Amino acid sequence: MLKRLGEYSIHFIFGILIVLSIVLYKERLFVDASYYFFKAINSGFFHVEHGRVVLVFSQIAPLIASFLGLPLKLVMLIASIGNELFYYAIFLLTFYGLKNRLAGIAVLAIHLIGQTWLFYVPMAEIYYGAALMIPFMVILKSKGYKDQKYLLLLFSLQWLIMTSHPLNFSLVVFVLIAEFIENKWNGKVYFQITLLTFFALIVQFTAADAYEQDKISGLSSTANLNNLFDLSYLRDLAIYLLSYYYELVILIILAIVISFKKQKQLALVILLFFLGAIILLANYRGIANTNTWYTEIMYAPLVSLVIVFFVFYILNRHNEKVVVQLLPIILLVFLPRLLMIWNGGEDLRNRMTQIEYLTDQLQEKGGSKYLIEEENYSRDYSLMTWSNPLDVLMNSALDGAEKTISLCTVGEYKFEKNATKLNDSSFIFRRFEVLPNTFLNDYYFELDKEEYVNLNTARTIEDIDRLDTALTIHLLEDLESPKAKDSAYVWVKIFNRSAITIPSLPREKVYLSYLWFKDNNILDETTLKTTLMIDIEEDFIQDVKIAFPESSGDYQVEFALYLNGTRVGEKGKRYKLTVAE
Repeated sequence: MLKRLGEYSIHFIFGILIVLSIVLYKERLFVDASYYFFKAINSGFFHVEHGRVVLVFSQIAPLIASFLGLPLKLVMLIASIGNELFYYAIFLLTFYGLKNRLAGIAVLAIHLIGQTWLFYVPMAEIYYGAALMIPFMVILKSKGYKDQKYLLLLFSLQWLIMTSHPLNFSLVVFVLIAEFIENKWNGKVYFQITLLTFFALIVQFTAADAYEQDKISGLSSTANLNNLFDLSYLRDLAIYLLSYYYELVILIILAIVISFKKQKQLALVILLFFLGAIILLANYRGIANTNTWYTEIMYAPLVSLVIVFFVFYILNRHNEKVVVQLLPIILLVFLPRLLMIWNGGEDLRNRMTQIEYLTDQLQEKGGSKYLIEEENYSRDYSLMTWSNPLDVLMNSALDGAEKTISLCTVGEYKFEKNATKLNDSSFIFRRFEVLPNTFLNDYYFELDKEEYVNLNTARTIEDIDRLDTALTIHLLEDLESPKAKDSAYVWVKIFNRSAITIPSLPREKVYLSYLWFKDNNILDETTLKTTLMIDIEEDFIQDVKIAFPESSGDYQVEFALYLNGTRVGEKGKRYKLTVAE
């Protein structure tokens, strides 16, 4: 009964991940994931860079969907689901195909531990390679390689692992050392693995592209070396690692106890050396004591190394029965990680709301190429990256190819003289890449032949009093459980029934704000100011950042637009809400 319950629990967690991949399919096209997805469906073929062939697995599902001529929305959805099916397939292969239940659990652990941001970058090749490490280890430890077809699979997996990311070389090197300590390389397969490792290293250094060469040359930089001697930085690093990788901390403690019991201290020392080296390298290369998607990539080998060591060198098949019986309890450790993934995506959900509202309204304007000032566009949650123009382009195209919008910041427009490279038949793909409109796959994307139009202007309004009767601001959503002293972004709709265009450049001192009332008396509370995203010609939906009162109670809030320091628009539209302690 417990055995079945444990198996069902694993399937249940994968089921939750698949559901999340469906609900959050738009949010999961972020930075690199957005770029590789677009490249694949735009060209209709696999897009691989830096020799990381494992990227092919992330593109199989969307390429099949696009080959079938499915709408872009379904292609995006299938791409998101396909990422989870990759890990699920590796789990099924190890748990049922190779009949190693511990290894099956290890696949799920690698997929979840240390991941919050990377759930939203569903093509992280470093984790794809790490997941393939599990069937590699099962074949190696079970001596399945004595069968020629499994030997070929073993070497294929090794190549995919090592070329998935330079840091994943550490996984294979660690296993070679651990195997030598444990059985003195009892079999010629270890020499073959070593030769393939050296060959892959030679290829890595001699055939590296400009991106990889830049990474390699960056190792000589000592820009962040002082961080390693800064006690406050090291304290924050320790807190981050202990709190964010709490599952690994548990496994390492158990590994230490069991290693001394089984007289495996040398292998443990090698593991701790590798872990320390990776942490040192990550912090030598950059700031790595706070959580970002790139920090998770740098620390990915920590997860893989600990899991491989624990499953294949600390536990063994004799422990499997106990682990399977305890599996329902063990899997409870993963549930907080699922919650962290959901909560960690709040900014990305808000970011997508901003993109959707903005592109919907730009589509109504009729054009397809727009410029926006970064200070007007950027919010705490906007997560402005090099992929932003691409993210807007793809999400606008969900409404149809003819609805495609290219939205770039003025900074991107001016970057490295992009403005001089552009004409009415080209667009900014990324800030460092201008491409012709014809580059786009017209089945999914289509841009008009036109120049970029600036959405933020400065102008003088002579008859400002006209706005007092022609402009109102309405709250679009109920405020959910606001707490005293907290702040939040809320979405409002500005109704402009005048013929006046309200400018949006911050230097015009135009901003949205709010006033708090309690028992119909205005409160003397500090209020925040939010820039307009674009010039307001008619009606427009955008967010306003508000700070809630410092004490709990029943309040009313009224939104206001200020132009050159003067409040304009109708007054008296208030919304009731209860602020909790």
